[in-house]
Amino acid sequence: MVDVIDLLNNRLSYYIPSTIGELQNLVTLYLAHSRLKGPIPETFCSLIAMVILNFSYNNLLGLIPKSLKGLSYLKDFNVSFNRLSRKISNGGPFRNFTNNPFLRNKGLCGDSRLELSLCHFKHSCNLRAKQLVLPLVIASSMVVIMVIALTLFLVLRYKRKSISPTPTYSSLIVLHRRISHYQLREVTNGFDESNLLGMWSFGSVYKGILGNRMVVAIKVFKLQLQGVFKSFNTECERLEIMIDVSCALDYPYHGYFIPVVHFDVKPSNVLLDEEMIGHVSDFGIAKLLDTKDSFVQTMTIATLGYIAPGAQLNFLI
Repeated sequence: MVDVIDLLNNRLSYYIPSTIGELQNLVTLYLAHSRLKGPIPETFCSLIAMVILNFSYNNLLGLIPKSLKGLSYLKDFNVSFNRLSRKISNGGPFRNFTNNPFLRNKGLCGDSRLELSLCHFKHSCNLRAKQLVLPLVIASSMVVIMVIALTLFLVLRYKRKSISPTPTYSSLIVLHRRISHYQLREVTNGFDESNLLGMWSFGSVYKGILGNRMVVAIKVFKLQLQGVFKSFNTECERLEIMIDVSCALDYPYHGYFIPVVHFDVKPSNVLLDEEMIGHVSDFGIAKLLDTKDSFVQTMTIATLGYIAPGAQLNFLI
């Protein structure tokens, strides 16, 4: 049983192993005066017996995990002289710390009692960048594939249910529920290579199966790479546009039982307004899967600009 790890002044120059979080009997951890880099692992929230935790004088990046506020026995915490950023938690043992454990981290901010910069963050997609792992309910990031998949899912589901009296898009919101880091590790067997779908410039993608048997793709970002947060923000913006387009396709077919596939829904037919909200400008040619007539066309093929749903009442579809 390990309760003390003292690696002070060892000049270690790698990332902090996340497996240290499995040492639940660990009381003291000294990793100061080295060359450690990368983020503080989220798994450290499992170190329930931790009293002394010292990461000072390293090159750590990212934020201080909010989950550390659950370490109720933590008395001595020091991350000074690093490159950490974002807001310092006010919960748990953190409400008793002074500003000394956080010195020389230019990006950190917190309450006035810490004598640090005050935090001024807007509720935007950039705020959600604090999450280290983004679960995506559909593996592909291509707009066309995402739109077609969501459209078929919604129409087939409505086919099994009775017609609702008024349109609603709550079904689209339900798909994007919050999933904990523990759940992500569980459904991927600890991000095992057997569940690896692929690798890309800023990280890897793993396959997972949630409790409701939904198959999801989980994208893991490498925060130490330059430009990773810009890539994350782009993913968020793209996902919001996908939801807007899916809502537009769901509107004219709400409660309609016959599956419909659109042939002309593509990025060039999605218009963005000043608030970056997506609008479908051309529904084009569609195919009804349950009818003998395989192709049915609208009366407004190749429309110029945007026509709001309901503006025309004589569509053939």
